[in-house]
Amino acid sequence: MAILISCSWLAPMDAPALKLVDEGFKKALATYATARALNGFVSVIQGTGISATPAGMGLTFMPGQLLAPVNELIKNFADIMLVASVAFGVQKVLISIGSYWMLSTALTLTVFCWLGVYYRKLIPSAFLTKILIVLLMARFAIPLSVITTDMISNSFLQKEYSEGQKVIEITSSEWSKPNPSYVPKEEPRSLLDELKAWLPKMPELNINLNQKLDSLKNATNHMINLTVVFLCQTLILPLLFLWIFWGIMRGLLSSLR
Repeated sequence: MAILISCSWLAPMDAPALKLVDEGFKKALATYATARALNGFVSVIQGTGISATPAGMGLTFMPGQLLAPVNELIKNFADIMLVASVAFGVQKVLISIGSYWMLSTALTLTVFCWLGVYYRKLIPSAFLTKILIVLLMARFAIPLSVITTDMISNSFLQKEYSEGQKVIEITSSEWSKPNPSYVPKEEPRSLLDELKAWLPKMPELNINLNQKLDSLKNATNHMINLTVVFLCQTLILPLLFLWIFWGIMRGLLSSLR
């Protein structure tokens, strides 16, 4: 109990936890920005049409609409990264609330009350024990969860994050470069004239488009991995460690009772 009170006032875990949360927030925000940029570039290609006027009739082909499902996946991934950024922000707020001096004061008084009852050979009431557990959770659970989650992430998830972030940045850069395209003249042209103008450019267009589609396919695979990484960092692992911390505190105080 003396160690807990000392840690509550000296706050040895708060500064490292805040630093880790800031780093996670920056990573999630950078990934969100890259995903949104890629979403914008793909949307431009998706909305590009090919116009022709065979026999005086205007026709517009929209082959880019085939990218709609992939572009929807990119948009959903960007939304998840935005939620992850918000989750890191919430963690920072909770750490700041937990380090407030009034909470440390309440925890110190509750510890002294609990110990006073215990050393008078009496059994602390269940209500007092629950208050103590709640205050311990509010003061230590979030910083401890953040630090432990970061240790697990660095050991098992860092490689997936680095590779995934690098791939989507490269893909976004590739899609930001415009495709070589043919712009027809203003006067009406026949379909045969359009094809004659397009055919010399088709090999270059195919090579460029195939490279972009391959990079986009690879990027979507890494987006799934990045989604898993950030879900583990902001939801699964923190909740798991909070549950473990709650169980340890309950078990320890129940055994002392």
